[in-house]
Amino acid sequence: MERKMPEICNECPFSTTTKLVGDFWLLLIIRTLLQTSPLRFTELADTLAGISRRTLTLKLKRAEHEGLITRTDFATHPPRVEYAITPYGKKLKPLLAAINTFANQSK
Repeated sequence: MERKMPEICNECPFSTTTKLVGDFWLLLIIRTLLQTSPLRFTELADTLAGISRRTLTLKLKRAEHEGLITRTDFATHPPRVEYAITPYGKKLKPLLAAINTFANQSK
């Protein structure tokens, strides 16, 4: 469940960004799609050990709503869907690189 921010922060770009960056699964999805894109739902699920199908579905919908990824439906049987990072989503790459650098530094 997403935490409710104080009203003063709801429209602030910094607040909006921290809501995205503070979402563990969303960041891992973006990281994965930055490395390999496009991916099918099952490929993403296999890459993200421990994520439930429901959580993955919700996070993908949120990422699509935020303009970070695109969803492409193919009219095949069985149905096929692919997710890809958008140019806007690619703008998170330096931030994720900085997080990775910080995480790999010794204390």
